[in-house]
Amino acid sequence: MKVEPIVSAKDIKSIKRLLSNRPRDRLLFICGCNSGLRVQDLLALKIGDVKYTNIGDRIVIREKKTGKENVFMINKEIKVALDEYLKTIEARDEHFLFKSRKGKNEPLPHMP
Repeated sequence: MKVEPIVSAKDIKSIKRLLSNRPRDRLLFICGCNSGLRVQDLLALKIGDVKYTNIGDRIVIREKKTGKENVFMINKEIKVALDEYLKTIEARDEHFLFKSRKGKNEPLPHMP
């Protein structure tokens, strides 16, 4: 199944609004829009990777698919969404940032 990218600013705003009561999913969407990273790389982030960041900080990750390092910057939108999300969870550094709701410390599943 091919998924088309979202290119309209109006569509992006609509999706953010729809996710306003789902802080985890909203943060994942915002990170995806602002970082350019693949979903599988975002899902591998741990809370400790981003919890202590400030606007302008850079996060270095190793891409699962290619093995190369990639850098993304924490911008204001990511930081605000991150702080809102961290208020809603038990934020242990070793836990996955986008943890499954199954109660275990496992990342959200990713469909290839």
